[in-house]
Amino acid sequence: MEENVNELQQPEAPVASVETPAQQPIGVYNAEGNTGDTVRQNVELPSVDGLTRETLLESLKDFKEKQTIDIVARYAKIVQSRFNELSAQLVEEKKQAFVTDGSDEKDFVYVADSTETDMNALQQEIAKENKEFLKAQEKKREHNLIVKKNILEQFGALVDSGIAVRKFNECRDWQKQWKETGPVPQANTREINEEYKRLLDKYYEQVKMDREMREFGQKKNLEEKIALCEAVEALADEPNNTRAFHAMQDIFKQWKEVGSVSKEESDAVWQRFSAARRAITDRYHAHIDNLKTTEQDNYVQKQALCQELEEVLNGEFDTNRACDIALNKLRDVQERWRKVGFAPKAVSEEIFAKYRQLCDAIYRKRREFFKSQDTVLDDNLQQKIALCEKAETLQNSTDWKSTSDTLKNLQRQWKTIGPVSRKHSDEVWKRFRAACDTFFETKEKHFNSKGEEYVVNLEKKKALIEELKGAECSDNNEEHLNLIKSFQQRWSEIGFVPSKDKEAVNKEFNKLIDKHFDKLHLDSEAREIKSFEIKVEQMAQEQNAEDVLYRERERISRELKKAETDLYQVQNNAGFFANMDDDNKLKRDIQKNIDKAQKVVERLKAHIKLIDSKLRAL
Repeated sequence: MEENVNELQQPEAPVASVETPAQQPIGVYNAEGNTGDTVRQNVELPSVDGLTRETLLESLKDFKEKQTIDIVARYAKIVQSRFNELSAQLVEEKKQAFVTDGSDEKDFVYVADSTETDMNALQQEIAKENKEFLKAQEKKREHNLIVKKNILEQFGALVDSGIAVRKFNECRDWQKQWKETGPVPQANTREINEEYKRLLDKYYEQVKMDREMREFGQKKNLEEKIALCEAVEALADEPNNTRAFHAMQDIFKQWKEVGSVSKEESDAVWQRFSAARRAITDRYHAHIDNLKTTEQDNYVQKQALCQELEEVLNGEFDTNRACDIALNKLRDVQERWRKVGFAPKAVSEEIFAKYRQLCDAIYRKRREFFKSQDTVLDDNLQQKIALCEKAETLQNSTDWKSTSDTLKNLQRQWKTIGPVSRKHSDEVWKRFRAACDTFFETKEKHFNSKGEEYVVNLEKKKALIEELKGAECSDNNEEHLNLIKSFQQRWSEIGFVPSKDKEAVNKEFNKLIDKHFDKLHLDSEAREIKSFEIKVEQMAQEQNAEDVLYRERERISRELKKAETDLYQVQNNAGFFANMDDDNKLKRDIQKNIDKAQKVVERLKAHIKLIDSKLRAL
């Protein structure tokens, strides 16, 4: 059931009584008590009529034992007055007897008897105790004044701030404390009671306004809750059970934040919301039950994948090829693992931990192999340094044909040697390339002296460019592609042009070819492959074509190594999010990065394959 908020009921106002002196008949005394501001208690005083001096003394003693000192003091005054009257009569009687005996009235001396002595002692005792009592009462009244002022200060702060209606229990406690606090000094009574009454009036006015505002708020709350009921009911049309369930939970959070409604509407709107909520929850739980079967199947598949990884781990890691094969198998398993859904929660962490351990073990074993290859890398470095020295001895040769063949042979040997450490890779390659470039650039300058033939070739290529500009495009992609290839073939057959014009004329020709490719409506990947094919064909027409192609291949190989490293890193990171839902944005972004990295690797491998094919044809 929805929790109902207890409405603040207007408390009954305490009676603020004002102390006033009372006219009391003799024999009745109004005594102030300790439990209220002016709580009075009527005490009937004993009658003194018909009592003698001795019985008055005994009556006062007995009354003192039974009543409080303030009441006793009042009765003591009555007793004293009556006692004085009787004592005066006694004195007069003794005086008359003294004179009757013949004595002079002037010589008469009254001697107080024991009764009068005891009465005086008792009156003094009562007066002393009453004085102490009145002093204590006055001190109590001063304390009560402080307490009531504090109540007014606290109660007034709430009332003036406008939040007293939300602090009903505190206000009620202060009212109770006010009632239970005793009287205050008479001089302060009227002022403090009037302030208390002013605050009560203001408080009750706020209670009235709050009730009206609460009724308005409850009406708005009902409208909001009806809208939330409709929102949950609309989720019945959501095909994704998980999405519907989570959306319902979000709506339920909003429901709990909406305030209360009237008691008349509370149960009905809550029952409506609960029914719609229960329908979504039941459908979600049924969906979860179906998932459990699927998750168990996923667990079996993941166990099988782990078994495949164990076989890879137990395989050989003694050659580069073996390591590459193991790595490809690992990536294949990782790819299939990512496509498998969740395993049961009870075993999910366990199977994933096993999977991660196997992956890490394979990567570690592979790293250990390459670490053991340091000696091989050093040997490869020495071989490449030797080739550098041979190339440097030939770089100034003018035996163009023989030296060209020798350097090309050295380049082929360079290719077969294998990698060296990254620390020395660029340095030794630049050294070797510099020696080769020195020879071939010198050779090119030498043959550039044959400028007349190259000028003729330049004119032929310019004529071919003009012809390409006017070439008509076929609507058939295959025919159009054959047209482009025929122009590329004719371009290649023309031969070399002067070095100073080579870049400009090639750029103009390539630009026209690109325009024809645009008309083929190829996708970006196909377009990129065709563009690279043109680039390779142009490299093959260079005088030092084999050297140019080898350098391009070396550059792409370095890019490929970096791309493969990036792919491995992204795939490794993806493993940490394997248990996430496929709809998770972060997981989708990671998968996009993996797909992008894989395409880069595939593209670079295709480029190397194309260069190798052209090198074999040279």
